[in-house]
Amino acid sequence: MKPSFHVISHTHWDREWYLTFEQFRFRLVELMNGLIELLETDPDFEVFHLDGQTIVLEDYYEIHPENKERLEKLIRAGRILIGPWYLQNDEYLTSGEATIRNLQTGITMSRQIDREMKVGYLPDQFGNISQMPQILRGFGIGNVVFGRGYDNFNKHKEQEFLWEGADDSRITAIFMPNWYNNAQRIPEEPAKALKTLQLIQARIDERKQTNNYLLMNGVDHLEAQENLSGILKGLRETLGDEAEILHTTLEEHIRRVEAELISPTVQKGEMRAGDDYHILAGTLSARVYLKQENVKAQDLLEKWIEPLAVWARMSGFGSYPEAYLTYLWKSLMKNHPHDSICGCSQDEVHEHMMDRFKAFGEAAQEVLHRQALSLLRGIGREGMGEDDQLIAVFNPSTLPMTGWIEQSIDFQEKDGVTSFRIVNAAGVEIPYQIISHTRTRKQRLSPINLPTELPVNRYLIGIVAEEVPAQGYTSFQVIPHQEPVKAPKHQHNAGCLENEFISVTVNANGSLNVLDKVTGVLYENQLTFVDEADAGDLYVFQHLEGAQTLTSADLKAQVLAVNTVAEGYQAVEIRWHWELPESLAAEGTSRTDGKVAYAIKATIGLLRHARHLDVCIELNNTARDHRLRIRFPMQHAVPGTLAGGQFDVLRREASDGKPYTRHANSLPNWKWAAAGWEQGMAVFNKGLHEYELTEDDTALDLTLIRSVGTIFGRPNPLPHENDDNPLGQCQGAYTFELALRPFGPSDNAAVLAREAEAFHHGLRSYTLPVREEKWAAGRPWVQDSEIGGLFSRRDPDAGKPRLPREASFVTLQGEGVVLSAVKKRLGGPETAIRFYNALEVPTSAKLTTAQGISQAWKADLMEQPVEELRVEHRQVKLQMKPKEIVTILVHTV
Repeated sequence: MKPSFHVISHTHWDREWYLTFEQFRFRLVELMNGLIELLETDPDFEVFHLDGQTIVLEDYYEIHPENKERLEKLIRAGRILIGPWYLQNDEYLTSGEATIRNLQTGITMSRQIDREMKVGYLPDQFGNISQMPQILRGFGIGNVVFGRGYDNFNKHKEQEFLWEGADDSRITAIFMPNWYNNAQRIPEEPAKALKTLQLIQARIDERKQTNNYLLMNGVDHLEAQENLSGILKGLRETLGDEAEILHTTLEEHIRRVEAELISPTVQKGEMRAGDDYHILAGTLSARVYLKQENVKAQDLLEKWIEPLAVWARMSGFGSYPEAYLTYLWKSLMKNHPHDSICGCSQDEVHEHMMDRFKAFGEAAQEVLHRQALSLLRGIGREGMGEDDQLIAVFNPSTLPMTGWIEQSIDFQEKDGVTSFRIVNAAGVEIPYQIISHTRTRKQRLSPINLPTELPVNRYLIGIVAEEVPAQGYTSFQVIPHQEPVKAPKHQHNAGCLENEFISVTVNANGSLNVLDKVTGVLYENQLTFVDEADAGDLYVFQHLEGAQTLTSADLKAQVLAVNTVAEGYQAVEIRWHWELPESLAAEGTSRTDGKVAYAIKATIGLLRHARHLDVCIELNNTARDHRLRIRFPMQHAVPGTLAGGQFDVLRREASDGKPYTRHANSLPNWKWAAAGWEQGMAVFNKGLHEYELTEDDTALDLTLIRSVGTIFGRPNPLPHENDDNPLGQCQGAYTFELALRPFGPSDNAAVLAREAEAFHHGLRSYTLPVREEKWAAGRPWVQDSEIGGLFSRRDPDAGKPRLPREASFVTLQGEGVVLSAVKKRLGGPETAIRFYNALEVPTSAKLTTAQGISQAWKADLMEQPVEELRVEHRQVKLQMKPKEIVTILVHTV
């Protein structure tokens, strides 16, 4: 059979990287203008791929809206291919939900133009997650074309194979061993064009399984090769019947490969094989401030706004903010491209990202506040006085949660409130702690009255909210002018914390000995800080030969007890005063002799009945060119690690990654990682994605900060003119939140995953006065006249049945089940509830809602129904395969 050469014209479009978004957009506009002109004037230039993205259309239309019709005409004709992605995200640094919303957005935009490319195109992601085959299958995509994470040089020789995901979903996989520019620009001179073709053929022949050759004509930010159609015509004339030369699409290439692929090999699980500069694992920890902002933003959308909006909608209070959620998701995803969230771009790029995070947060917090107020206004006020206030504590977890809550309560100064009681939903008074008391002016805003200010006494209080219902809330009544019950301060030994599950002793150097009272296992010297030089760049950590690794093991720590009136909560504060080398020396071959003060404070907290130990670390990163990690030693070598993943719990061997040339065998985690499989220590965290099994597999090291100031830092005698990026050094104050959770054989992977999710999003509280009109003051609309007063509107919820003082809206049960999303169905009125089986064995799930379920369907990942489910007793039961992702659409009674 003669060879078939498939020329794929494309560009790989990073929205921002070594230039800012606007600088790159200027080039994008030139590319798009030229592409439209080329396709309209050269009918023989058949097709061009826009990198599997749709966001480039939005970016272009902002500059040239008048060209929308011309461009979409070419897309409808199949001359330009878009989607299925909104943008090329990083898979490990964004949530599984974010990847699904990315595809939902890209496919929706593509279908609006009646042209959807059904190719899982992942050209430059720094590794690929284990559940990508199942995710793509959920969108009707049975293939992937990718460029990193597959060892096609040592371990495997095939570039075409079947990729099996965590749940056994299989898709056709095509790896690009010679990158997505192996035919970057084909020479116009016939002899050189033929020679180029022969060189490409020789390289592919080593690995191909079929007679189809993939020629990727383009690369990062390149415009279409304007003379390509003539070159291909010349090659066809030169080769005649010896070969087939096609200017074609990835879809057609895959179709032909699948038709010829006989007995393909099967590769299972995540794709993270390769050396340092192949998987670029240092991006897991580069510019940690970006990672921290991103997980906060994702929690706001996934765990707070969407569920609370569904609860309010289920209860008949408020409306679902669908348009705003579309806007917020798109706003957040603009920070998700792999060169953006990975932190490996110019400083200016990441400054703009932080601006986008800030703007996102302002909008998201406002939307969330409105949803919370809708629910608060729906809670019944029976037995409450007009001057009382209501605090509601919300819990989006599928687990009942107990947590420490800090909430501001305002009393109008004219009321002279000097004391107040707090009563829980059962009518029982609870103790609270006054953290601060200030006098201030509270701004009052109204859509129908002019703004005003009210003098208030503001109390910031702390309470322990006990057993807040899963996927629901509890409430507290604040009663002014009543003396609270006197609660004694709870004092404890500064060096010891204990509840029925955990006992903690603080060592002289500040490390912790943690006894798991369930298994009887003692974990010694937890929370030891490890610092070492980093001679690498924003892509890759590199050891500095001969440099000493420093640890806090030799330091003398200061340990202080934290007294609290909150019953059942213990805390201790630990302080370290360290000196670290200031930076690398000028020549980069050693650390400087000069030292900088490096102070670290950790607050350790333990709640009654808690299975984990809270750890809050505060530090000022004054050193440069270094990596700071926390070490969690085990009693002996462990067989491997568990790690939270995107719709998965990864069970990694201790040897994973060690055959490759890596300065650090950095591994990704999503919200948690654990040393050991059946027994060990799990570390929950917020925004710390990099860990490593070290010390001969006896310790888990979690990276806090990696400080480097270069992108192009690979050895070179000449400096790079644009490679001074001081913000990559991450100087300044940081706060890190994590938790230590010892576990044993009775704690399966799903238990740890659910607890890690709950720790990650926590609890939130909001307050509302019983008599809101008392706080609705405004300024008169006709000043200094007899015409004044306030305007009011009819309460749209008047007469509706009230909500109880505490309630649960959605109940999801199952041994292996982990909740991912509670939201309104994409394009439909139903509620969509998405969850997955974290176990490697089948499990069962049971789903119900507060009102009960009347109808239910199993859906694909576009949230289109594929199978109606049986509803019995207003609930749905179903069996789940190992690692299966399930989306259920429900109508409530």
